[in-house]
Amino acid sequence: MLHSLEARALARMHRLQETLVAIGRADDAFGHQDVAEDPMWMRYYDAAQHAGDVGTALLDLALTGAATTDEARDRHITAIDGRHPNLVRSRALSQVGLAKVTMATGDPAEAVQIGHAALDTAGPVRSRRVADDLAHLGRLAERHTDRADVADLRERLAATAA
Repeated sequence: MLHSLEARALARMHRLQETLVAIGRADDAFGHQDVAEDPMWMRYYDAAQHAGDVGTALLDLALTGAATTDEARDRHITAIDGRHPNLVRSRALSQVGLAKVTMATGDPAEAVQIGHAALDTAGPVRSRRVADDLAHLGRLAERHTDRADVADLRERLAATAA
């Protein structure tokens, strides 16, 4: 968990190689995890949480053009698919992450679908981090304002923020 947090911090500082090394350490440590030896407060850190945290670091690099988007997408998909249904905030964050990377570098129509799913999930969640990520998705969508589906998503994002 600490290595993935380090990777996220390094990615925010646009330090590509150091981020990738931290991700490697995180993956290695997670691969050798013994749940029976973990303290109770670490039990939340499962494969979905790990994928989401590393996916967030990779997303930050991808948005600056410092890395490809494929692994960021894959990690977010893994996080979404592995989330327990009760972990609404975590699921929403992973969906928004996937929507952001898709909006920035992929198919806007697909990003719109993912964005609506994230809004559906996030509906009852009151989280500053979710709100900030949704606002960031709205900013990434600005370059596609000529599309009606993107305009609809942006309207929904604005209404949710209000």
